[in-house]
This record gives sequence, C-alpha cells and structure tokens, in this order.
Amino acid sequence: MLGHERVLSYHRSFRRIDVLTKVRPHVWHVAGLAASFVILSAPGMWTRSHGRLPSYVPATIAFAALLTVIALWWPSDAPEHVSRGAWRRPAPLLVAAVACAIVAAGAWRWIGEILANPIDSNRADMLPVIAAVLRRVLKGQNPYGIYQVPWEAPLGYGPVLWVPYFIPYFLHADLRIVTLFGGLMLPIWCAAAAVVHAMRRDVLGAATWLILTGTILANPDLTYFMTVGHTPSYWPLLPLFAVLATAERWKAAALVLGLIVVGRSTMVAGVPIFLMTVWVHDRPAALSAILLCAAPIVLLMGPFAIWDPHALWYGMVAVYPHVIKQAVWSVPDGAIAHTIGVTGWLVSHHLERIVEATQVFMVLAVWIAGWFAVRRGARPLPWMALATLAFCMTTLWPLYYIYFDVLLLFVAAAIGESIVAARIRYPMKWWTASLVATGCVAAAALLIAAPANPRIDFAAADSSRWLYQGFAMSRAEGEPALPWIWGNDATVSLARRSTSSSVIAVDANPVVPRDGPPQQVTAFLNGRPLGTVDAGRGWQRLRFTAPSFAWVIGANELKLVCAVSNSPILIGMSDDPRHLSLAVRRIDVEPDAVPSNDR
Repeated sequence: MLGHERVLSYHRSFRRIDVLTKVRPHVWHVAGLAASFVILSAPGMWTRSHGRLPSYVPATIAFAALLTVIALWWPSDAPEHVSRGAWRRPAPLLVAAVACAIVAAGAWRWIGEILANPIDSNRADMLPVIAAVLRRVLKGQNPYGIYQVPWEAPLGYGPVLWVPYFIPYFLHADLRIVTLFGGLMLPIWCAAAAVVHAMRRDVLGAATWLILTGTILANPDLTYFMTVGHTPSYWPLLPLFAVLATAERWKAAALVLGLIVVGRSTMVAGVPIFLMTVWVHDRPAALSAILLCAAPIVLLMGPFAIWDPHALWYGMVAVYPHVIKQAVWSVPDGAIAHTIGVTGWLVSHHLERIVEATQVFMVLAVWIAGWFAVRRGARPLPWMALATLAFCMTTLWPLYYIYFDVLLLFVAAAIGESIVAARIRYPMKWWTASLVATGCVAAAALLIAAPANPRIDFAAADSSRWLYQGFAMSRAEGEPALPWIWGNDATVSLARRSTSSSVIAVDANPVVPRDGPPQQVTAFLNGRPLGTVDAGRGWQRLRFTAPSFAWVIGANELKLVCAVSNSPILIGMSDDPRHLSLAVRRIDVEPDAVPSNDR
C-alpha cells in the first residue's frame, strides 16, 4: 500500500513538472513583452534622469532583437485547458483581487494626468484635428481636408479611428474619455489572463501576467500618450481579433482585421501574414477571408474616395511624406534622430535616399520568413506583429507611439493563447462584457477624480499640478509662495464631471501700483470668453459666469488674460524683478444661482 502511494506521489510530481514545462514558454514571452515596454521608454527615462539625450541606437537594437526573439520563440502549442471548479480555489480569487487593484491604480494614474492637462495642439495636434473633423462632419462636409490647428494639418486616419470620438463629443465630454477607454481595454484582458493562469495552478504565469499589466499601466510614455493620443480608439479590437484568430475562426477574424486596418493603416503590414496562415491551414476559407478583410476597407473608405478622391489621397498618403521630409528630416540632429528605429540613423548619416527601399526590404524579409514559419505551424499573430514592427522601424518618422500598436498586438496574441485555453465558447459575448467592464472602470475613475464643483487652494502642496502654463511661483511680503501669472496670461486646468452653469470665483491680487488704474482681467473657458472685470490692488474675489455650453466633462482650460504686467519690486509688492500681472490664491467653481439655459 505504501509503495502504491509512493508511485502515485511520483506520478503527480512528474505531472506537475510536465505542466510546468508546457507553461514556461508562455511565461517567458509574456515576461519579454513586459521588458519590451521598459526598453521602449528607456531613452526617455534616461533623458529625464540625466538631463541629456542619449543615443537611440542601443535601444533600437535591444528593442528589435527582443521582439524578434519573442516572435521566433513563440510556442506553437496552447497552454493546458482550465479544469472545472477552478474558481473554488483561493488562488484565482486572490489574483483577481490583486489584478483589480493594479487596474484601478493605473486608471487613477491615467485619469489624473488627463485631468491636469487640457487638450493642447502645442503638445500634439491629433485630437484637435479630430475635434475639427467631428464638427465638419456634422455640417455635412467632407472630413478629409486640411485643418488649421493653428498650422495646417490633414486628416490621415480612417473612420474606425475617429468615429468613436463622436460619443464624448455628443456627451459634451473630454475626447480623451475614448483614449482612456481604449487604453484600459488590454490591461483588463491581461488581468483576466492572470486569473486564467491562476485557475490553471500556474502561479508563475499568473504573476508574470500581473507584472505585464502593471508594466503597461505604469509605462511613462503610454501615460503621456493618454493625455494627447488618438489611436487607442481602435485598440479594443485587438483582443477580439487575437481570440478569433487563435481559435482559428478565420472569417470572423478577417472581418475584424479589416476594421483594424481602417482604424490604423500601419497594421496593413500584418495582413499578408494572416492571409498566408489561412491559405496554409484552411485553403477553402482563403477567398472568403480575403473578401471579408477587404470589405470594411471598401465600405468605410470607398464613399470618401468617391466623394473627393484627391482630398482622400492627399490627406491619407501624399501630404505626410512631403511634410516629414521637408520639416523633420531637414533639421540637423533634430527629432528624427531621437527615435527608436532605422530611419533616424539613416537620416543622420545622410542616407535619406534609401529609407523607402529599406522599408520595402525589411517588410518583405519578414513576410518571406513568416511564410516558412506558418507552414511549419507557427502562430500568425507574433509574425503579424513582427511585420508591423519592421514597417514602423523604417517608416518616415518612427514616433514612440507607433510602437504601442506593435507591442499591444504582441500582447493581444499572448492574451489569445491564454483565453482560448480557457475554452471560451462565445468570444463576442466575452468581448462585449469586457467593453462594459472597461467602460465602468473608466467612468468610475472619472467620477471619483473629477468633482462636480472643483475647489483649488494653491497654498496646498498638491495644487501645483493644476497650473497648466504661464505661472511662476513667487512670494509677497508676509504671504506664502503662490502662483503668479508671468507675463499677461496663464492657464489653469479645472477637472469637472458636470456641465451645469456655474460661477468661477478667483481669489486674486493684481500686480498694479497702489494708486494706479485697475487691472483688467478677462477669463476664457475652453476658448469661450466669460467676460472682463476690473480689479484694483489687494486681494479680492473675481467672479466669472460660465454657462453650461462652455464646460466639458473632464479637463477644462481656464485662461486668465491681464491687460498689463509689472515688476513687483518696482511697485512695492515684493522683491521679484520679473514682469508679473496677477497672483492667484484660490479658484472655486460655485453653482450658478441663476443657471443659464443657453446651449
């Protein structure tokens, strides 16, 4: 009897070892993806810590090498299926609790950055262009034109990317609610993958997925991109495509892939790999896959091509190479040199003439290698991501945010492996449920972080983050250090979850001579004038009525413009020699006693 139990014990031990060897490759490629996010942001972190720009060549080599190894080493077998009754174990519940805490912390961090930084074309012009597109479409005009933001900028994105922004537009909300929603989608799926691995008793795998979730949410470049970005609107399609493709539902996956391409044209680099895979594994479905993949492109872009083919071609294709080559490449050691990718190195070494040829060569090389890989049974999504990487690293201007498309496609591929292993029979229902869950997380973060009537006391330690631009800290005699408008105008960010008519009250002290004329202070809320008040020297409360149509749910830009500025040391206010115009101690948003019905 004792010998029989010992044999069973050995059998269980070998079975655990066997499971570990099957799971471990999936663990290491998830860990590699977490490292890839770190490498992508490494040059920026170096700059912030050392105060000087590093060489981007080491980061380029490390980034490309790691992702190539991940794609080549991607396991061809899925992890073991989850057994029934796994939820009755404590480990999945613990992992789920930790995952929820990580996602909540990341959402809180992202919404905090969004609310403290209003949409500003001087930081990035993508969202201002989309806002102008929405207004033009509502007037019945062709969206594919040139916009003044205030410089000339075309619309270079398909409708899958910009149409979702109609939702916050109609709700009179910050457009970046869509950005936040799209950014949270994949981390929530990563959290679900961690729970799946915990149900499989794969502690190492669950921990690795939690690390990847935290790495995505804590990435400094992605956090900054949440304040200016536009591409997250299509990111929710990535996990759906990954699950469908991993489950070999080729026709449905082809349709979703077509939508992804309409949302982000760079993703077209991975389409041939997908079609090769369908041809190898299910040749009768290949023609249907081609037609279904092309259908969204034709149906969604075709009407605009018929409407004005020249405008569409100019905005989507022709204008970008001209602008980049003239404005970016022409600057010695400029922005193009400080990007991860091959293009910056080529331009810096005066090899501009071979940039396009390099792109064609590298993408073709990945396609050829991908053909042989899928014939040997390789998974298509890692090779699709590798082809997209080759395209992005050789594009005309490989900005940091285009690599999020690559990394998140890799992440979606890993998610597909884990979720398919959980035997999900109805992926559309699970995807819809994830949409609802993501929406709840984004809405909760906004409602908690943005009060209905914000009050900012600039004597508090954490209030400086609401000072967007134009302020300098100074100290008058007998007073604490407070923000003063440096020059004639400055901007404050007001985070608000309501659009009701209100009064903005500003406790201010104008920088004017004691017996001189009063300071004229004009307030603008999100570009709309609220009025002008006269303010003499001394602390006082300035009130501006803000109608409901001037507010948005989210970050609101309050701009204060003063008629004159003076040097406080010359008029006896302080020993500050700079030209300042107004000291601000407190800003309160108060309910309007007589609310305006204008909208």
